[in-house]
Amino acid sequence: MAYSPRFAQNILTAAQRLHDNRTVAESSGDGASRYTSDLLRRYQNTAIKDVIRDLYTQYHDKVDQVIPEMVSESGNIALVSGLGTLQDGTWIVLEAAKSDYSLYYTKIDRNPMKIKTARDPMLTPTALHPVFYQIGLTIQVLPTTVTGPCHTWALMVPPDTLLDATGEVALAAVWDSEIVKRMVDYGIQDAKTSIAV
Repeated sequence: MAYSPRFAQNILTAAQRLHDNRTVAESSGDGASRYTSDLLRRYQNTAIKDVIRDLYTQYHDKVDQVIPEMVSESGNIALVSGLGTLQDGTWIVLEAAKSDYSLYYTKIDRNPMKIKTARDPMLTPTALHPVFYQIGLTIQVLPTTVTGPCHTWALMVPPDTLLDATGEVALAAVWDSEIVKRMVDYGIQDAKTSIAV
């Protein structure tokens, strides 16, 4: 059982920068190592998600151009009273539209309750100018009379990589140095915390 090549290389690179004697990324290399394979795997999975989050925060509307591998279009999402269930792994819906793309919905990031209760004087959703917001894995389209199905374009969160994973690191290889840097930062922070306790 082994990690994918890039995932394993990131573990070995981070271990080396943490002054760990690891030569094998998997648990068989845990013997003389300060950081276990499982801990380094968790560091890497956390680092991948943190990089995605920070890139979204930094590039917001252009995140699909920065990390296109993390953006996905949904299939048909049925709307019932304006509510639809998003696919697992959806983190942030970037855009939404009627499934035939004849009508795009405007994303709202502020005051959804004021808009939902028609108390926002700046924005009143109509059938020709619907809006949407997201709560967890649910999309709400207003007005609720808008019927589906709809499609979304969303930033996805990768599942954690486990031992014997068939997939590769979710982000493109260009982000590996940032992932490793964060893994090292997590390791240093853990070491400081354990010394302080």
